[in-house]
Amino acid sequence: MGGPTSVHHALELVVMTRPSAVVTISRRAEVDLSPVAEIARAHPTLAQFVMLPDGAPAVPAGSSVARSRTFRGLLHEVLAVAASPPNG
Repeated sequence: MGGPTSVHHALELVVMTRPSAVVTISRRAEVDLSPVAEIARAHPTLAQFVMLPDGAPAVPAGSSVARSRTFRGLLHEVLAVAASPPNG
């Protein structure tokens, strides 16, 4: 999905699609990370990867939330999650 999204819409998408991971990428430093925080709260075992430019706000804390510094690192982490057996 591209473009800004509301917290409600982000949570709906997670419930409807049941992804292995959620990726948030922004080229702008002024980014609303509330969807990341709410997904981490509502789905604490869902892996989230956030890639932001320098100067962006801190990534919301969560045991399953990680900040990716490079696209190569992001891709490596997402592929590792995709290759893992599902939980449950």
